[in-house]
Amino acid sequence: MALRCGLPSETKPRWRSARRANAWKRRREEVGLDEKVKETLRTLTVEVLLAMRAAYLANGGNALKHWEQLQDRARSAARRSQSPEEWATALARGLQLPALGSSASRAVVDLVAWVAELGCASAWLDLIEREYGLLIAMARLCAEERKAAREEGIP
Repeated sequence: MALRCGLPSETKPRWRSARRANAWKRRREEVGLDEKVKETLRTLTVEVLLAMRAAYLANGGNALKHWEQLQDRARSAARRSQSPEEWATALARGLQLPALGSSASRAVVDLVAWVAELGCASAWLDLIEREYGLLIAMARLCAEERKAAREEGIP
C-alpha cells in the first residue's frame, strides 16, 4: 500500500480524478470552437441570463443585489450541470423562479438547440465557468441599453 501525502492511496478521494478527466475533456472539445462560435454561444447565454433576470425581478427579487445573485447562481449551475438544459433548470431553481415566461423559454430553447447542434455542452459549461464576469458584464450593458431605448421612446 503506497502512501500519498500521509494517506493510503485507497482513501484518496475519487472525485479529484474524475474532475480532472472532465476538465481535460472540456479542454479537448474547446479546441474545436472558433471565436465566432464562442461569440454566438456568449450571445445566446446572455439572452438566457437577461430573460432569467427579468423573471427574477418580476417575481419580487432583490433589485439591489440581483446581478450578484444571477452571477452566483449561473456559476453554481454551471458547476453542477452536464448540459444547457440542466444549467437552465438549476439557474431557475437557484433564483426560485416558479415558471419561465415565453421570452425566457424561447431563449433557453435557442441556446439548447445551438449547443446540441454543435455538440459542445461541456465546452460551453467550461466557457461559463471561465468567463462568467464577461457574460454578466455583457448582460448588464445590454440591460442598460434596453432601458435607455425605452426611456427615449417615452416623451
